Amino acid sequence: MAVITLEDVARVDPSGMYATVLSSPEAFRSHLRPAPFSLPPFPRMLFTGMGGSAIAGDVLAGVLEEAGAPAEIVVRRSRDLPSWVDTDTLVLLSSYSGNTKDVNMLARQALSRGLQMVAVTSGGELSRWAEENSIPSLLLPSGIPPRAAFPQALATLFSLISSAHDLPLLEQWCVEAAEDLSALASSLGVETEDNPSLALATSLNGAIPVFYGAGHLLPTARRAAAQFNENAKSLAFHGAVPEMEHNEVVGWDQRREGVVPVLIRRKKGEEGSPRDLEAKHMDIIAKELEGSGGCLELLAEGRNPLSEVLSVVFKVDMASVYSAVLKGVDPTPVEAIQRIKSAFSS
Repeated sequence: MAVITLEDVARVDPSGMYATVLSSPEAFRSHLRPAPFSLPPFPRMLFTGMGGSAIAGDVLAGVLEEAGAPAEIVVRRSRDLPSWVDTDTLVLLSSYSGNTKDVNMLARQALSRGLQMVAVTSGGELSRWAEENSIPSLLLPSGIPPRAAFPQALATLFSLISSAHDLPLLEQWCVEAAEDLSALASSLGVETEDNPSLALATSLNGAIPVFYGAGHLLPTARRAAAQFNENAKSLAFHGAVPEMEHNEVVGWDQRREGVVPVLIRRKKGEEGSPRDLEAKHMDIIAKELEGSGGCLELLAEGRNPLSEVLSVVFKVDMASVYSAVLKGVDPTPVEAIQRIKSAFSS
């Protein structure tokens, strides 16, 4: 495992991404508070967003399903409002900056159809538009990269949904997850021995990772790839288990040097349980991959499904920052994204 010091971090991280990510447990805990407004329960929710603002919807959908919530969440990464959305659907508009064109265009379509909406943002055009049209808003702290606002956004959304649907189990999971994250933080700091995030970054240094997840952990694979894209400035991809058993696994037989599969998994459960079946899938895939060079594994920890998700996100977020330090690049700027945004607005 590589050795990194706080001085090494300071040299490449002038904007403080390391400190921001390491404070994720407190960011999550401090936003577990009642929403400033109440909503009736909705049988369906459409969550629309892009990039770092969309991943909270993926996690929300997976964890609510695990909690047995009587509501379906569909995540929409598009500017078009689906035809099936009706007045029984709550539309959640997620744009950290408030200036995501796709989200703002969909919002106007939803308004024209008389749909109930909630905006999740730190300001910008979406915030102004929501206020003008009496759309309730959940305001996030401003001044940080959208991807780094994930803990705040997720906690805010869970507080809103658990209240609307009267889900005491979800409230319990949130409290436990905050405690589990705080405990995990002590093992992820830069000068901590047996640091799983630094170990992952070291193993992936110079590599192209492909993260695989299953069930409610599938969004963590998408998050992992995105964090390595943006923080470490690395190519990274994600896939789904068991879907990859029907296609991608064949491609691994012709693996190119430097491409590394990472299986995100949780502990085994009782014989015959869904958790046990998921573990068997992961075991079989890991054995299959041995023939082409093996794989890395990342273990989800915690007392409940939300804790498991957040433990993986926290470990991978820190690993992506450590990867940036090992490469000598600043984890905060995302110049290619800014160039594309500028091209669309010119």
